[in-house]
Amino acid sequence: MNEQVMPQSDNALGLGANFTANKAERSAELAGRKIDLELSNGQDFSFEFVDAEKMRWSSRGAAVKRDETYEAQRVADDLFLIAFQHADDLRTSMSFVADLRSGEVVFIQNVVGEKIGNEPAVIQTVTLGRVADQALQGEKIAQTSDLFGRRAMWIYSEDDVYEHIYLNAEWYAWHCLKGEEYPKADIDPCQMFRLREDIYLLTFSEKVMVMAAGMVLDFSGLRSYCAALGRDPATNEITHFTFGAYGMILSQTNYPEPLVKPAALAP
Repeated sequence: MNEQVMPQSDNALGLGANFTANKAERSAELAGRKIDLELSNGQDFSFEFVDAEKMRWSSRGAAVKRDETYEAQRVADDLFLIAFQHADDLRTSMSFVADLRSGEVVFIQNVVGEKIGNEPAVIQTVTLGRVADQALQGEKIAQTSDLFGRRAMWIYSEDDVYEHIYLNAEWYAWHCLKGEEYPKADIDPCQMFRLREDIYLLTFSEKVMVMAAGMVLDFSGLRSYCAALGRDPATNEITHFTFGAYGMILSQTNYPEPLVKPAALAP
């Protein structure tokens, strides 16, 4: 058994000393539970949550189990974001959204690579799955177009405010309105999933920073729950951290269907 346990870090990759101020409290609801996952790519995992901070995990059926420090954030009843950094490979983190009511799961793996040009440096793999031995019920988690055209503001602290514009199935725009990155903005590749009514998952790997994240966006409670892995540009340290924000919907653009050519371009 791996006895090394990596402590959770609140180093926010140079985003600001107060960046994690509005994150949700660590949830202890999973303590004492065991959750087995089956992913659509054939992988399976077993997680035993010893208490609110420590867990043991392995590929299901493996003889060796790893001890890790994890953090669970409760999004809604029976809906959690669970995240941890590998103690024996700091370049790698895993997080997953588990809906223990429906039995659906979204699993995210981030691996920090080298920064080359304007390409994302963190390789992010997102896989759908299920809680093993649990009957699936309700609507399945799936990629969504619900957020297309929405503009939202997320307040991570009094000093750190960003806006998002969700453009389409593959891209979203972010803009720092206040904080260490002001006035930077960029458009990053992403994936968007509908978890429940008005609750979504946004996954992305940035091009400006060496950072990839999974963000659960609750537009009913106007709250976000996030986990990220990246490299601090000042110290070169690889860091995994959790954070969150209070939100506000600024606008919603509804595109005409079907999209038509401007009159000047029409035949």
